[in-house]
This record gives sequence, C-alpha cells and structure tokens, in this order.
Amino acid sequence: MKARQAAPRSARARRGFSLVEISLSLTVFTIIGFALSDTVRIGSNAQRAVLTTTADNRELRSASASVGAELKGTSSARLTVMDLESGNDAVTFQLPIEVAGNATWGVEEPALGATEDEQLRENWSLRYTVEDSGQGYGDVVRNLMRQVIDEQGLVQHESVLISGLSREYSTPGFEVISAGDMWEVRIRLAAEGSEGDRTTVFHFRARN
Repeated sequence: MKARQAAPRSARARRGFSLVEISLSLTVFTIIGFALSDTVRIGSNAQRAVLTTTADNRELRSASASVGAELKGTSSARLTVMDLESGNDAVTFQLPIEVAGNATWGVEEPALGATEDEQLRENWSLRYTVEDSGQGYGDVVRNLMRQVIDEQGLVQHESVLISGLSREYSTPGFEVISAGDMWEVRIRLAAEGSEGDRTTVFHFRARN
C-alpha cells in the first residue's frame, strides 16, 4: 500500500501570523465589542424609559381619578382656588356629610380615626396643594399633596398623591381653572430627558 504524503504547508502556516495581523485582529474585535456594548446599553436605557413612562402614566391616571372623584362632590360655593408663588394652584373645598342625622358640609376622613365621630368632621376642609421636598433645585421633588384641614386652618392629616410634578413656572404641575359652570384640572409631570412633560386634563361640574 502506498503511503499518503502530507500536503506541503503554506508559507503563511510555516511562519504564523505577523504582529501587524494580530494587532489588526485585536482592533477589529475591540471595535465589535464596543459596538455590542453600546447596543446593549441603549436597549437597556430604552426599556428603562418605557417602564418609567408606563409607571408615571399609571400614577397620573390614579391621581386624576382621586382628585376628580372628590371635586365632583363639592359645591362651587364651597370651593376656593388660591394661586401659589410657584405658579401652581391650591384648591380648598368641603363635601356634603351627615352628622347626627343632619346634612351639613365638612369632611369624612377614615385616616382620622376608627369611629364615625372621629371620621366625620363638620366645617373641616380638604385641600389639594403643591409642596417641594429635597434640597437645592436639582434635588427638589415637587409633590401634589392631599391635606385635611380643621376649622382653625391647621393640617390634621396629609399624604402625597403624586410626586415629580413640573417645576417650571410657565408649565405648573397643578392647575384648577374655572370654565363657566365647569372646572378644568391639569396635572403635569416634569419632563424626563428628551421627553416632554406628561399632562392629564379632566373636567368636573361642581354642585350648585
């Protein structure tokens, strides 16, 4: 049987790769690695932005529903809107309640206590207003607050309804505007990155 002869090795195989060729290969691999890294980072940032926007929209809808449900129950005679220095509005109002079998105006607030006497407060008010938290302009978070106000005008209970309102004077985070026999409410979140501010607008008709 005839022995098979090995094929002669090429000149490149005999001498291996040159330093220039190795350097070029490493450079190409490095460029590809950076490109893939940027693609992953951009994709991650885009996903984070979508999740943030979705969460913000959900909070906006929830805040609008809460504010609208209470304001629809008040009367124009029991509603007062005040301009704040920040360009935002504060709205104070009362709701119809029944105390000892008598129809009157005030608040019914479960957070004030466990009994009906503690929760039903005649001549008390609810207020939606805007307050800042944090230090320094860059760290400030603007919040829409819901407050329970007693007859002396003191806050007896408060909670943050939504955070991250617009900090711009020309585009305030909370507005309550009279439009004839209707009222218009605007809740606006601060712009994030390249996105514009996110605003929800709804209308309500107060009782006579």
